[in-house]
Amino acid sequence: MTSTLQEIATLVGGELDGDGSRVVSGVAAIDEAGPGEVTFLHHPKYMAQFDACRAGAVIVSTEIRREIDGRERPFALIVAQNPYLAMARVARHFEPSRLARRGVSSAADVAADAVIGADVEIQAGAHVASGARIGDRCVVFSGAYVG
Repeated sequence: MTSTLQEIATLVGGELDGDGSRVVSGVAAIDEAGPGEVTFLHHPKYMAQFDACRAGAVIVSTEIRREIDGRERPFALIVAQNPYLAMARVARHFEPSRLARRGVSSAADVAADAVIGADVEIQAGAHVASGARIGDRCVVFSGAYVG
């Protein structure tokens, strides 16, 4: 799936500063993102990564935008009221099928008396111990232990 930066800005209710016709296809961390990806900067302590960033767009808050005004950058900015929420919406936009993976993997170790909620995902290699309770819509990642 691909989207233009204008579509992404609209999706998150943000203000676009840059080429709205640029196409992106995913998200990545600020130090790993390439020209076809969106990332975000939420704290000034990551400014060194901002200066080296190669992303197609960076989601920032109004406060961060003030700090970076005037800096040269090869990417667009999407200014959002809540960059964390905006990034979550973009990530979900690019991976909408996440809910299709719900369920308990046959390679997970789940105790017979564990209480498992609705719409959970327990990945291969996870361990859910006797007496444990997993709430609705929780994800237990591979290698995790729930006692």
